[in-house]
Amino acid sequence: MHFALNVSSALVVGGAVVVLLLLSGNLKAATMLGGKKEVDVSDTNSLEIDELANFAVSEHNNRQNSLEKMNFSKVVSCHKQVVSGLMYHMVIEVEEASKPKQYEAKVWVKPGGGSKKLEEFKPKDGGLTSADLGVKSTGVPLTKVSRHSHGPPTGKQTVPTDDPVVQEAAQHALRTLQQASNSLATYELSEIVSAEAELKDESAHFDLLLKTKRGTKEEHFKSEVHRTGEGKWSVKHATPQ
Repeated sequence: MHFALNVSSALVVGGAVVVLLLLSGNLKAATMLGGKKEVDVSDTNSLEIDELANFAVSEHNNRQNSLEKMNFSKVVSCHKQVVSGLMYHMVIEVEEASKPKQYEAKVWVKPGGGSKKLEEFKPKDGGLTSADLGVKSTGVPLTKVSRHSHGPPTGKQTVPTDDPVVQEAAQHALRTLQQASNSLATYELSEIVSAEAELKDESAHFDLLLKTKRGTKEEHFKSEVHRTGEGKWSVKHATPQ
């Protein structure tokens, strides 16, 4: 009888230990879930990270619907996060319009590693992107679906004059100038001196200062150009300065 009692007690204690170990393992897993771990991008075995960064840049280029493409240069930093699968948070350096620029990207590798998805791609300084300015992605206006985690910046923002969308806005302003002119001499765009943009009412509003040339005469114009999320352009004014 005492022997049976001891065996029974041992089984109960052993079972309790197993339960505690399982609970301990689950708690450990729970603490790991969602935590970010730095990845050494200088490691020679980090080819997988380069491939993910290349995927992010390529996917972003496809979404931009623009002739101007950025080229992947290197991964500046990377953190790996355990989610339902793995989330990679990267700072990527690219070459854009012959200039080095840095972007923050989030790539989700789904469970099993069979597929991946670009969750976010935005300038490291948090400014407006070409996507925010109204370039369409698979038919969806990106003024509604921003690549910024907290939405695009509000109010007027200075934007790069070499941005493809800004360049296109300037060309629309130039065509409006030409159509309003009675001269046979054509306007040529010498320089986009400055450019500001603001997202308003699901469209991008551009304020441009343009330096133009018509024959031997140089002129400056201020122009307001709008672009809807569906890609429709309108020039509100082009005023001599």
